[in-house]
Amino acid sequence: TPAPTTPRPTPAPTTPRPTPAPTAPQPTPAPTPGPTLVVASVDDGGVTDFSAVGCRKRHRGVRGLSEKDDPLRMTVQRCFLLCKARDSVRYFGVEEGRRCWCAPFFSGQHLDDSRCDVPCHGDKGKGCGGVGASSVYVMFDCSPPLKGEKQIEKMNEQTRILNSYNEIHKQTCGQSKDNLIAVAGSSTMTASAGQCKIACWQAPGSMQCHGFTFDEDTKRCTFHADVFDGNYTEKKGSTCFYKRWDVT
Repeated sequence: TPAPTTPRPTPAPTTPRPTPAPTAPQPTPAPTPGPTLVVASVDDGGVTDFSAVGCRKRHRGVRGLSEKDDPLRMTVQRCFLLCKARDSVRYFGVEEGRRCWCAPFFSGQHLDDSRCDVPCHGDKGKGCGGVGASSVYVMFDCSPPLKGEKQIEKMNEQTRILNSYNEIHKQTCGQSKDNLIAVAGSSTMTASAGQCKIACWQAPGSMQCHGFTFDEDTKRCTFHADVFDGNYTEKKGSTCFYKRWDVT
């Protein structure tokens, strides 16, 4: 009689591998807009000359005002000619030996002249700013004003200045201890908000004035080199005013 055969074990059922979940498509980042020249309209009789303001650090509020990048031919004179052809421009500057910008207003920290020692690409004997530093110039009209022209220009200038600020209500500007600057010889002024606006643009020291904190109760403004430097304080009756660059 043949020996009984041992039955083979039945293989355990295999567990099916899970199907991987579909990968969600990654969103395409939106393109970053390039720099835009923003200028204000100014009724002037034409620009005839310019004068050096000095080596300055352009405030971040002006960074969008790049006008021309000319790596071969840029000079101070060339930048002047480019900017004088535009309505509203009062200031121009050159950076890194090749970049020219134009602006209706300017605000920036004074730097040592050694920071603006990069030779102009079109004139090696002349400095055209540096890295993070601008050789800044102010343009003016030397021709005699026509009758009534001065009064009209003064009124237009004041209107433009009063409309050239952004406002943050119910808080102070940044309160960093090194953030105060002297405008007209003092870091504070007892005046209306409109008078403080004009001082921050036109009074001695205004080139470094980014804005001011205005206290409605005391009618006093405090001037700042950078309104975003340091912590702010929430306070009813306080407003932080700071310069903007899209004035029309």
